[in-house]
Amino acid sequence: MPRSRKLAAIMSADVVGYSRLMGEDDEATVDALLGLRRTVTALVVARRGRIVDTAGDSVLAEFASAVEALRCAVDIQHALAPRQAALAPSRRMMLRIGLNLGDILEHAGGLYGDGVNIAARLQALAQPGGVCVSGNVQEQVASHVPWAFDDAGEQLVKNIARPVRAFHLRMPPDDGTFVTTEVTPPASRAHGNLPVDLPPLFGRDDALATLGGLMHTHRLVTVAGPGGVGKTTLAQAFAHSQAALWRDGAWMVELAALSDGNLVNGVVAKTIGIESTASSGGPRELAATLASQSMLLVLDNCEHVVAPVSVLVEQLLHQAPGVRVLCTSQEPLHIGGEQLFRLGPLGLPQAPGLAAALSAAAVRLFVERVRALLPEFTLDDGLCDDAVALCRKLDGLPLAIELAAARVPLLGVSGVLSRLGERLRMLHSGSRTALERHRTLRATLAWSHNLLEPAERAIHRRIGVFAGGFTLELAQRTVAGDDADAWSVLDGIGALVDRSLLVAESGHPPRYRLLESGRAFAIEQLIETGEHAHYLQRHAEGVAAVLVDTIARVEAGRQTMDSFIDLLAPEIDNIRAAFEWALRTPGQHTLALTIPAYSVELMQRLDLLDELRRWLTAAQAFLDDPVPPPLLARYLASTAVIPPQQSGLTADLQAQHLQRAEALFRTLGDPQGLAWTLCIHGFHAHWIGDDATAERVMSEAHALRCDDWPPWLLGTIATRRASFVQSLDAAAVEQSMAEGLRRYRQVGDSRGVMVTVNNWMVQCLANDRHEQAIALGTEALEGSLRHMSRLLLTSVMDGLVAALTLTGDLVRAQHVATDMLQHRRRGARLTTLGDGVALLAAHQGRLDDAARLLGAMEADAASDSAVPYRGRGPDLEPSVMAMLRAAHGEDRIARWRAEGAALDPAGIEALVRRGFSPGRAPPGQAT
Repeated sequence: MPRSRKLAAIMSADVVGYSRLMGEDDEATVDALLGLRRTVTALVVARRGRIVDTAGDSVLAEFASAVEALRCAVDIQHALAPRQAALAPSRRMMLRIGLNLGDILEHAGGLYGDGVNIAARLQALAQPGGVCVSGNVQEQVASHVPWAFDDAGEQLVKNIARPVRAFHLRMPPDDGTFVTTEVTPPASRAHGNLPVDLPPLFGRDDALATLGGLMHTHRLVTVAGPGGVGKTTLAQAFAHSQAALWRDGAWMVELAALSDGNLVNGVVAKTIGIESTASSGGPRELAATLASQSMLLVLDNCEHVVAPVSVLVEQLLHQAPGVRVLCTSQEPLHIGGEQLFRLGPLGLPQAPGLAAALSAAAVRLFVERVRALLPEFTLDDGLCDDAVALCRKLDGLPLAIELAAARVPLLGVSGVLSRLGERLRMLHSGSRTALERHRTLRATLAWSHNLLEPAERAIHRRIGVFAGGFTLELAQRTVAGDDADAWSVLDGIGALVDRSLLVAESGHPPRYRLLESGRAFAIEQLIETGEHAHYLQRHAEGVAAVLVDTIARVEAGRQTMDSFIDLLAPEIDNIRAAFEWALRTPGQHTLALTIPAYSVELMQRLDLLDELRRWLTAAQAFLDDPVPPPLLARYLASTAVIPPQQSGLTADLQAQHLQRAEALFRTLGDPQGLAWTLCIHGFHAHWIGDDATAERVMSEAHALRCDDWPPWLLGTIATRRASFVQSLDAAAVEQSMAEGLRRYRQVGDSRGVMVTVNNWMVQCLANDRHEQAIALGTEALEGSLRHMSRLLLTSVMDGLVAALTLTGDLVRAQHVATDMLQHRRRGARLTTLGDGVALLAAHQGRLDDAARLLGAMEADAASDSAVPYRGRGPDLEPSVMAMLRAAHGEDRIARWRAEGAALDPAGIEALVRRGFSPGRAPPGQAT
């Protein structure tokens, strides 16, 4: 990661007597420290600064301007002063702040250098509640602020040769210069109504800082998000951190209980203590009453009274310049001047393990809520995976996590997790003091659903059939019907996003998804209305139609294969759900054949071969049902796209399917379909060692070709003819390979490029053209590897290992072999490594390891093959065996191969990696 040097103003702050406070009452001290951090963070962001670190009781921040840094320091001390004055002297949490302007080094978000060390020294010199600055800062700000400084003389700083001149700021009185509007609050009214104690705020530091920045530059900010995401908690925390900045207070107006929007003005007036005619008047009268006030007004839970709230807030923005408004709502107000801030769920673990789990806000909230009921509860390695899975299945939604935690004393963590399929029945018994709609998950979701218009409710429940998200095109195919055309669906999707019921994800095209709990509610509603079966069918038909249409565009040359993968890879969960539905639903044999037939290329690129094997095998049951001939031909040919070892079908059955598909395409008069099937047949025949059939079918495909055919098909014919027709001379092979590469690049098919390179490298290695093989492999691996099958990728890398080894570049060969392990599918058959790594081990002098690698790959290939294994690359085993036999007897070689056959994947990887350390035996193996 790059490092950069820059000039910056550095703020360093810490709490006076922090260790003593922790010793007296650690929990109270931590709670107070978290509140202090929220205040400091909001004020730093408001002054356009950046929090760098908050370790322990310290805070490190940077600013582009020394003036803004100093003003922020004063803001902080003024904001904290009244809060600390209300506490007993022994419990006050006073900050010391040091400021320096100097050169710093920035790396990975952290700050380093003398500039930081000087700020820390100045912090130590500051008085409790005071600010100490360097001479550089004092000189920069002197002409910009009307504040005085006391010279503290030159100070020594450890490891810095020259002393630093320090100045103590004469803390200016809290005269309102840092408040939006200077007004004196009426003596008859309280200074706000915020709760004294706030619940811990988990994982919302960034959200709090962002909200602070938005409120600094906008008079109206709406925090929007789904029910139960924590909008109110965040708004309370922000208001609490800002309360001291407002002369007339920070006020929280709860609107959830209102059933009549006409009461909004009166509730606001009563909450802030206005008993005049404004409380019974309209929004204009109320705004006029507040025209001279300076306050923060938080309007909580606006979604069901959004229209009257919008009218009131619009009047406040026009007539009361000192009032800033923070709204929480499931949808925006949609008025001028509004800044929207969408609040998402809590963060989930980004890595496996207990440490990563405990650093994630969602898991920390879960643990905290369980401990409130079971003080002895500890999240350990045994419970970690279940707790993480539970929080993930609940989408990190705070309310759902809290309700799930309430069930742990009765069911245990694993018991709650196993019952999430019935989450709407299980997740209840929330706090008795919570809003009625927050006491059960179903009530929260029903509240949001019932606020929708009837047409929007229909779309909301129908999109519950989607798994893992969806595009607008798929939604329109599935949801549109007699009561909703395509445009109505578009409007409905927009409304659901607006109301925070649907998550919009960036991308091209954009995708949308329901949170899992929202999806469970939508399906429940769909079942209640009797529409569930109908829309499951519509979903499966829509998925199949998208597959067929997209493949048609690719095959006609109107869309690249890579863009096809980009478009459909995110739909894999929908494709799975559609196939499973078709498989178990009587009379859906056409869909049950369509989906696997048009998903083969996608599944290959996503390395979902085990799943594809199951699909192809399961769909065999429908071959005797009435199916359109073009679909039947395509499905039959698709069953042989992958080798017998991976398809779940015997080689003989695949050959029969191919012959039947060829006959169907001939009858249909479809030469392109026939040529495509012949190419698959050539691959299949080559794989099982039937070179005569491979040459026959590829010669026919070549004879059928026409120049106006799609480039992808011409590239396929050229590449496979060069790969499988043994009678071609070297010049013809080179010409066909070059044509295949050109055609695939023409249509943006990175997998086709890689297949061609792989097969061309095989030809080069077989004819001792090692440098050409290196050039081909190197160029291919420098291109796009997005959505590249790791099976194919490792085959190219193994060929490159072999070519480098045969040219004597063992160091680079070892690096490529080690990199190859990173791409090999987790849990994949070890045959994906190929013979190149065994050849490399032999040339490194590790003959025992070379034998073990051959034994491991031989055992793996034989474990589930329907036919003898035939490698993807050149047969390098004879070369390796010749080197072994020149040095060792057959008995020893056989013993080593047997040892390799017994190794698990980790043992195989250890053999490959230890090429960097020749002579070391793998664990448990003798040399």
